[in-house]
This record gives sequence, structure tokens and C-alpha cells, in this order.
Amino acid sequence: MTVEKVEAAMDEIRDAMDNANDIGRSLAQSVGGGEIIDEDDLEAELAGLQDELDEEEVGDDDLLAELKSLEVSKTTIKTTTKTNGVKATNTKTAVAVTTKTKKKTEEELELEKMMAEMA
Repeated sequence: MTVEKVEAAMDEIRDAMDNANDIGRSLAQSVGGGEIIDEDDLEAELAGLQDELDEEEVGDDDLLAELKSLEVSKTTIKTTTKTNGVKATNTKTAVAVTTKTKKKTEEELELEKMMAEMA
């Protein structure tokens, strides 16, 4: 084997390796953006989405507590009228939603008083 043949073989190997690297980079790129996907970025984004989901779940607890503090009352009124010998009954229902009032404890009243004095 001559030096020229060795150099030619090495050139062919370099070209083949370059082609293989090009193909590998092409496969790693996303179709739309042409960016190489960074696994660490994906993990960080996933963690952020999980945090947002956890925060929303806490919000649901607050909403549930608020709904439990509501009081619903229903009143039904029936009226009967008679016109030309025909009796008619009307029924109307009214619904009221109010917030339950919680009695304040002595500690809460004392805290409010102290806060008012400090203001």
C-alpha cells in the first residue's frame, strides 16, 4: 500500500464521517424550527408546567372553601286566583345566596383591636 492510497482512504473515511454527522444533526432537529432539542430545557419546562398545575390545585381548594362559606335559602310563594269560575295556581320560587357570617373569637377581636391601634 502506498502513501497516496492511505491518504485517499483517510479522505474517504473523513467524508463518510462528515456525512454521518450531518445526518445525525438533521435527525436531531425539529421539523418546524430547525433547532436542536435540548433535553435539559424540556425537563425545566416540564417542571414549570407541574408547578403551575400544583398552584391551580391550591386555587381549587380556595374556591371550595369559599363555596362552603355560602348559604343558600329558597322561598316558594303560591298564589291562587279565580277568574270566571276557573281556578289558577301560580308558584314562584326565589333563591338567595348569602355569605355565612362567622363569629369572631376573642383572639381575633383582640388582634383587630391591636392592629387598629398600630395604624
